[in-house]
Amino acid sequence: MITKKKIYIIHGYNASANRHWFPWLEQELTSDKNISVICPLLQNQNWENG
Repeated sequence: MITKKKIYIIHGYNASANRHWFPWLEQELTSDKNISVICPLLQNQNWENG
């Protein structure tokens, strides 16, 4: 039995999971049916005042 791999793509500060190369990378990785990709949309934290 083949185990499906999970890959998490985490964007950086002031970025978005739906912009730049993130959608392309997700599409490329999920072309392999044994890979599951999770690319969550994270809130921008006010880290400068934290």
